[in-house]
Amino acid sequence: MSLGRLGPYRLEAELGRGGMGAVYRAFDERLGEQVALKRAWIDTPETRRRLLAEADLQRRALSRAVVGVLDVCEEEGTPLLVLELCEGGSLELLVDEPAPAEEIVGHGLAALDALAAVHSAGLVHRDVKPSNLLLDGAGRARLTDFGLALEQAAGIPPHEEGFLVGTPRYMAPE
Repeated sequence: MSLGRLGPYRLEAELGRGGMGAVYRAFDERLGEQVALKRAWIDTPETRRRLLAEADLQRRALSRAVVGVLDVCEEEGTPLLVLELCEGGSLELLVDEPAPAEEIVGHGLAALDALAAVHSAGLVHRDVKPSNLLLDGAGRARLTDFGLALEQAAGIPPHEEGFLVGTPRYMAPE
């Protein structure tokens, strides 16, 4: 069943929703493979800027523990972020279910690998949480959603000073 098309992408299922848009499982007819397609809710200069910034920061965190960015494009006037598809769901699905200790440790080590890559690239993710750790085909956790990420050197943007940014349940207490 198809949810429609955007250029060469056939939308197959909605995988998730966030503040900026939705993510779909899609088939890329050019590549002949499944991808994740992040689509902004609205097309404004600000959403375009944020999507491009997100793609740039996610690309800079080079690691197999970070979901890869395949493309940033525009189809039918809609800005899109094309990502590697991680079909195993997110770690959020595992939060309330008991799992073997070695599986939990493996996911924790994968998250640490991702954060090491993020920090080595001079970035701060700012929204590490179970729903942003996706399981790939091998069952390995991979970090995604760099929508709130910043360069460490840039500091906190003035328009965010005094505001909480991120998901309160998963924020560091300080």
